[in-house]
Amino acid sequence: MPSKDALEDAMANAEVETALDIARQTGVFKCQDRDLRELPSALRRLPHLTEIHLADCRIRQLPDWLAEKDVVALSVLHGEFTRFPDIVCELTALKHLSISGCNVKSIPSTISKLRDLRQLTLSDCGLSEIPMSIADMENLLELDLGGNQLALGPHLELPFNLIYLSLWGNNFTQMPESIASMRDLRSLFLSSRGSTPEGRSAATQRPMPSGPDSMNFIMARSGARQAIESLPEWLFHSCRRLDWLDLSGNALHRIPREISELRSLRVLLLGGNAINEAPVELFDLPNLRELELSDNRLTLLHSQIRPRRQLKYLGLEGNPLNLPPEVVAAATTNPAMVFEYLRQVRASRRALDEAKLLVVGEGAVGKTSLIRRLVGSGFDEDERKTEGIDVTQWQVTPGGKDTRLNIWDFGGQEIMHATHQFFLTRRSVYLLVLDARQGEEQNRIDYWLKLIHSFSGGSPVIVVGNKCERITLDVDQRGLRAKYPNIVAFIETSCATDSGIETLQQTISETVDELSHVRDLLPTSFFEIKRHLEGLDANYLTFERYQRLCIDHGVDSETAQELLIGFLHDLGTVLCFRDDPRLRDTNILNPRWVTGGVYRILNSHAAAQLKGLLRWPDIEEILRSDDYRPDKLAFVLDMMRKFELCYESEQTYLIPDLLTKEEPDTGDWADALRFVVEYDVLPTSVIGRLIVRMQTFISHGTVWRTGAVLAMDDNRALVKADSSDGRLTILVSGPPNGRRGLLTAIRAQLKAIELTIPGIVSEELVPVPGNNAKSVPYSHLLRLESAGHRTVIPQGLTTEYFINDLLQGVEERTARAGVIVRGDDPVANAEAVPSPASEAPGQWSVKQSLWLGACLLITLLIVFGGYAFASAKLGIGVALALAGTALVVVVVIGLFVLRSAGRISESGFVDALKHAVDNRASSEPK
Repeated sequence: MPSKDALEDAMANAEVETALDIARQTGVFKCQDRDLRELPSALRRLPHLTEIHLADCRIRQLPDWLAEKDVVALSVLHGEFTRFPDIVCELTALKHLSISGCNVKSIPSTISKLRDLRQLTLSDCGLSEIPMSIADMENLLELDLGGNQLALGPHLELPFNLIYLSLWGNNFTQMPESIASMRDLRSLFLSSRGSTPEGRSAATQRPMPSGPDSMNFIMARSGARQAIESLPEWLFHSCRRLDWLDLSGNALHRIPREISELRSLRVLLLGGNAINEAPVELFDLPNLRELELSDNRLTLLHSQIRPRRQLKYLGLEGNPLNLPPEVVAAATTNPAMVFEYLRQVRASRRALDEAKLLVVGEGAVGKTSLIRRLVGSGFDEDERKTEGIDVTQWQVTPGGKDTRLNIWDFGGQEIMHATHQFFLTRRSVYLLVLDARQGEEQNRIDYWLKLIHSFSGGSPVIVVGNKCERITLDVDQRGLRAKYPNIVAFIETSCATDSGIETLQQTISETVDELSHVRDLLPTSFFEIKRHLEGLDANYLTFERYQRLCIDHGVDSETAQELLIGFLHDLGTVLCFRDDPRLRDTNILNPRWVTGGVYRILNSHAAAQLKGLLRWPDIEEILRSDDYRPDKLAFVLDMMRKFELCYESEQTYLIPDLLTKEEPDTGDWADALRFVVEYDVLPTSVIGRLIVRMQTFISHGTVWRTGAVLAMDDNRALVKADSSDGRLTILVSGPPNGRRGLLTAIRAQLKAIELTIPGIVSEELVPVPGNNAKSVPYSHLLRLESAGHRTVIPQGLTTEYFINDLLQGVEERTARAGVIVRGDDPVANAEAVPSPASEAPGQWSVKQSLWLGACLLITLLIVFGGYAFASAKLGIGVALALAGTALVVVVVIGLFVLRSAGRISESGFVDALKHAVDNRASSEPK
C-alpha cells in the first residue's frame, strides 16, 4: 500500500517536487513557481538546508521553523511580502540575504542581529529610509539598495567597510557623504535607472554581488528621480580603490580634473548626463578599459589626447561632436582612432562632398534608362538588363556646392536581393523605380519600401513612377507617406520623352543637400589615397600593399591606416575583409569585381539549368575570362560563402537562390510541433542564409529554394518560407524532449540573421493545438506567464488554453525564466484569462471545495467499506492489495481534477501520475 508521504509527493506540484529532490541532495532549495504560497513543510525535515532561493512565488510570510536551520543564503525575487519577515532577523547564520521586487516599505532595526551577513540586497522594495543599525554591521561587504526612494537625510548611515555599493534609481541629488569613509570601496553604482548587466567591452564584466547563484540580481524599474549634479571633492581622495563607477543618467555638467586620482578605475560610465567637456586627465587613467560618454553635450575632443592602450571602449554616440559616424563607431572598438582622426584633420582637411544614390525596384522597370537620363547620356530603347550592380558617377551641386553622387544600379531580379545588404549604407538616397503601367502588386511597392527600411536605417526615399508616356502613376501617395515617413517625393518620369527628368534631378539635389555627414571633414591625405585606389587597374590587393600606399602618401600611423580602410569600406570605395583568413591574399577588393564574379554565377544560364548545384568544372566554365584568373576562382566562391549565398557539400556547391522551387515530398508532419515567425516583410535572402547556416543539419539532401528538412539526433524539422505572406513556418517531429533543442537551434540562427538587418520586424507565434490557423505571439505568452496567468483565449476563439502547455514545446520553464520581454505588449487582441481571485489566483471557490471534499469523502468511505468486507471474506493480505489499488485510483482521480482546474501543468500531471503508479508497483508484495 502506498505510504502517506508517497501520496503527498504524488499530489505535489511536479516543479516544486523537483526542487525538493535537489534540496535533499544539495541542501539548496531553488524554486520559481507562481502557485507556491508557502515553503514546503518537507524542507523542515531536511537535516541540512543551507540555501533558499525563491522567484515569482506568492509566499507572503516565512515560517518560524526556519530559525531551526543554519541557512546561510536567502533570496526572494518578486515575492508578495507586504512587510519585512521578522523571522529573517533570527537567521543568525545568514551570510547572503537578497529581497528584491517586494514592497516591504521598511526594514526593522533588528536586521543588525545578522552579524555574519556579508552581502545584503534590498532593491526595488519601496524603501524611503533605512535603519541606522545597518551602519553597525561590521562584516557586511556588499550592499545593494537600488530602485528605492532613498534621499539624503540624517538617517542615511552606511557601513564603512563596504567594497560594493549600489544606490541606483533613488532620489539623491548629491552623493551620500557616508561613502567618504569607505576606504576599500571597489564598485559604486549611482546611476538613475540601473546599469547594464555587463560592460560594453567584452573584456569588462560588471561586478555582481558575490553571493551564490540565486536568481536575485535584477535591474528593476524605479519611479525615483535621481539627479546628482556634481562630484564631491572627497570622492577623489577617499575612494581611491574604486575600479567601477557608474553615474549614468544623472545631471552632471563637468568632470573635475581630480578624476586622475582614481587610478584604479577600470570602468567609468557617465552616459546620459549634461557633460560638455572631457578633460585630458580622464584619458590618462592607467587602468581604464571602458569609458561611456554617450548622450552628453560634448562639442569638442582635444586632438592632443593620446588614450592608453588599455582603453578598449569609448562611447560617444549622441553628442554634438562634428565627427563622421564611422569614426564614432570605430571608437567602440579602438578609441585611439578618434584622436588619430582629429590629429590628421588638424594637419590638413577638406569636406567629403560625396554620397550614394541607390536605385532599386523590380526588373525591367527602366532603372538603367533612368540613370542614363539623369547623367545626360541619352535614351537607349534596347537597353540591356542589369546583371549585378553598375556604379555611375554624377556630379551635382546641392546648395551651390559640388558633390559627387555615386549611383548604384541594382539588378531587380529576385536572386539579386541577397547581396543588397552589403551595399546599403550611410549617406544614401534611395530611388524606388516603379513601372507606372503596372499596379502596386506587380511593382511590389510595399515589399521594396519595407526592404529599404529594413536595411537603410531611415534614409530618404524618392518614389519614381517611370514609363509615364500616356498614363499617370496610380498609387495611394497619402497612405504610403503616412506608412513610410522617409518618402520625400513621388515623381512621374518618362525616359522615352525626357518628361519629369529635370524635376527628378532637382529633387535629388535638394535631398542630398539635407543628408547628414555629406560635408564631413576628412584629412587631405585620405582623399589622395582614396583617389589612388579608385584609379587602380587591379581588382584586389593585399593589406601590406595598401599600407605601403598609405606610407607613400604620408599616412604612416597604423591606427590611421585602419581608420581609413574602414571608412573607405563603409563608403563603398573598396571592400575590406582583413579579418577573414579565407581572404588573406586579397584583403582589399574592387566592389565591381566582387559583385561581377558573384552575379556572373547567379545569372548564369548553366547554373540555372543545373538548379543551383555546381561542381568545380561548372564554376571554371562560368567564370572563364581574363578578369577571373584560375587561381582566384576559389576566392569568388569564398566570397559567396561569406555572403551566405552558397555552401559546399560533397564537392558540390549549392546555391539556395537557384535551387528548384518544387517542394519535394517531405513526409507526414501531422503530429509535429508547430512554430511560426511572421515578418513585416520577409526578404528572400533570409531562408537562403538560414539554409547555408544550417547546412550540416540538412537531412538526406532534402533542400529546395524556399525550404529544407533538418535533422538533429532523432528529431526532424521542416522549415519553409513564404515571402508573399511574410511567414516562416517550422515543424518539428520526433521525441518531445528533443524537439525543443532543434527548434532552439533554428531560432538562434534566425535571430543571428535578423541582427544583420537592422530594421527588420518579426514576431514569433505559437499555433494553437488543433487549430493551426490560430496562434498567439510567443512574447505575449511570456508576459502572461510572468504576470501569473495560467490560461489564455486566443483571438477569434472561446476555448481557454493552458499557457504552460503552449510554451512548454518551445522552451522549458527554467529557460524561459531568463527571458526578458522588453517594450509594450504589441498584442491587444489575445485575451488573458485572469485567476479566479485577484488576491490568490488559482484558489477554488467554497462551493467547488465542498463539492470536491464530499466526492473524496464518499470515495474513501467506499474504499474502507470495501476493505472491511474484503478482510472478512478474502483475508487481510488480499484486502490490503485491493485497498492500495483503490487509493491509487483516488489519487489518479484527484490528479485529473487538479489538471482540469489548472492547478498543475501537463508535464506536472504526467510526472505525478507516473510517481503514483511507480509507488504502487514498488509496494506490491515480492
